[in-house]
Amino acid sequence: MTIRRTLALALVAGTAATAGYFALGFNAGAANPGKPIIGTWGFDLAAMDRSVKPGDDFFRFAGGTWMKNTPIPPDRSRWGSFNILGAKSEQDVKKSRERCLKSPTTQRLSGTESRRLLFVLP
Repeated sequence: MTIRRTLALALVAGTAATAGYFALGFNAGAANPGKPIIGTWGFDLAAMDRSVKPGDDFFRFAGGTWMKNTPIPPDRSRWGSFNILGAKSEQDVKKSRERCLKSPTTQRLSGTESRRLLFVLP
């Protein structure tokens, strides 16, 4: 099999799996667009450490209190707003995938088809 044919088959399989994923209604757990899940957006004034002069260390001035009060999880090497969003996304995908694999529609698939779903979905 040539590389082009392999890539074309992978693209078709991925597209079909994605279409099936949404066609079966597994996106029902999507976030409510009217209600923020993470919190309010903008600059967090409570995260500032006003004991530090902005000219001495602006990074600590702007987010020092947040850094003092937010522990880094033991399984992570760093923890910031993008890491928090990434971890939330990982949890959402895991829940969605588990819901997909437990659905009656997926239960009727053969072993090969269900394994394909398991590995195609992240």
